[in-house]
Amino acid sequence: PEYDHPAAATVHVADVVTRTMTFPKGSFVIQTGQVMGRVVAHLLEPETNDNVVKWNTMDYALPLPESRVGGRVRELPIYKLMKPTPLPTKVLN
Repeated sequence: PEYDHPAAATVHVADVVTRTMTFPKGSFVIQTGQVMGRVVAHLLEPETNDNVVKWNTMDYALPLPESRVGGRVRELPIYKLMKPTPLPTKVLN
C-alpha cells in the first residue's frame, strides 16, 4: 500500500500454538477491555497492516532467516490470552 515505508517489516503467522507459559517478572500485560483496547489489539496483532512490527518498533525481536532451528523460526514475543485469566499484575501510571 501507499503508506508503507522502505524499512517496513512484515511477519506471517505460520502456527498458532496453545500452551501454558510463565512470563518473567517485568513482562507487560496489556488489557484490551479499556477505552483504547481495540487500538491496542490492532497494534499488537502481527498480521494487521498497521502494527508495532510493521513500523519497526519490534525489530530487535524479529526472527532472522538464520534463526531457523529444525525448520522452525523463532517466535515473536507477543502473546495473546484467549480467555480471562487472573494474573498477578501491577498497574503502571
